[in-house]
Amino acid sequence: MPIGQAKFGLLGGVASEDSLVLLDSYEISTSTSSIEFRNLDFYETYFLVWNQLSTAGSSRMTMQFYISDVLNSTSGAYRSVHEIIDANGSSGQIQNNGGASILATAQGITSGYGYIYQGYYGSGYRQYNLHSCNRYTRYQAAYGGGHSSTDGFIDGIKLNFNATTTGYSAIYGMSNS
Repeated sequence: MPIGQAKFGLLGGVASEDSLVLLDSYEISTSTSSIEFRNLDFYETYFLVWNQLSTAGSSRMTMQFYISDVLNSTSGAYRSVHEIIDANGSSGQIQNNGGASILATAQGITSGYGYIYQGYYGSGYRQYNLHSCNRYTRYQAAYGGGHSSTDGFIDGIKLNFNATTTGYSAIYGMSNS
């Protein structure tokens, strides 16, 4: 998804495209089960994009945070709800009430974006919202959000695929200026 579309949707009026600072990006062309954005500079808000990430079969992309350089994979660390809408008109919710990772997309080939908010200076909740379009056996749109309660700042993000993948992903910091 082009940055301009996401900026128009959620950043419009809040930040300009000039305030996005590219921190890291990956062009994935060989099989991998995850990618990691590590040692991120501190920003109150991160903007994550992915394009044409292709997972095998019915796999879904999940996400986890690094806090003070430690992967937060503790059961109960993440809570979220996502609505998934199929091209055939059916829809449903997927709830995660205390899992060890965040469900980030529906199934198959996915493109999308998300915002990750740091919260109140080192303690409290890290909030996120994610939006994606997917193609598996049919087209799907997914959107949702949630939080992770932990002390410390996010300094890394891990995307897990549970299957081989190709595609592109990038992370931006949003400056306040």
